[in-house]
Amino acid sequence: MRGLNVATVTLIILFACAASGRAGDLEGRWGLGAFGSYYAPLFKFRDMYDQGGKFGATVNYVARPKWIAEVEGHYARMSGGKLKEARFTFPADGLQYASDQADTRMFFTSVMVNWLHTLGTGVWETKGAPYAIFGAGFNYYDSRVSGLVWAGQSPPPSKHPDLTKIMETTHDKSVAVAFSGGLGYQHFMARNTALDLRVRYNLVLGELRPFAMWGVNRSYPFHLFDLGLGLRFFM
Repeated sequence: MRGLNVATVTLIILFACAASGRAGDLEGRWGLGAFGSYYAPLFKFRDMYDQGGKFGATVNYVARPKWIAEVEGHYARMSGGKLKEARFTFPADGLQYASDQADTRMFFTSVMVNWLHTLGTGVWETKGAPYAIFGAGFNYYDSRVSGLVWAGQSPPPSKHPDLTKIMETTHDKSVAVAFSGGLGYQHFMARNTALDLRVRYNLVLGELRPFAMWGVNRSYPFHLFDLGLGLRFFM
């Protein structure tokens, strides 16, 4: 009976340690993470795309009690924007026409190197740690626009555009330098497992062509906002 009591107390202590929500000494340890984010274009870039999402993974190293170095890889996809509903004015008749088949999509594949620094007197071992994050890296992007009626076609005898004349799909793709900065909060749910919430502003030095006849100007650079939630596991 005594042995059972000792075992029970031991299990309770072990469970309390595991679920205490506080890590041990993290300095010099590695971590792995995964996350998903709401990704929203800002300013002129929002004319081309108005919503998106991204998901990815991170490798972390606790370099100092208040510093984490992080390598982040993510994939993002966007859609929406003005072009799907935009109308162009055909010069021959002065009327406006929509492109019913219009479709816009954009894809990002990115690698970033981030630095995370706890705010105030907190260190990464504390149960809850607010932090600042800043980073830089490279984004490969591919913006595809399809289904637009050819607005520059020669007027037919009827002086109305032929709505079956569709432009070829356009691709704006390149590799661009990117920068990001923001704030986050890490909360330990178990001894080696933390919930990570972060909000960031992103600047990508990429460029998309204008679609002037549809009221969409050149996009440069790309301004984006993301709100992400993830898990981090320390080894």
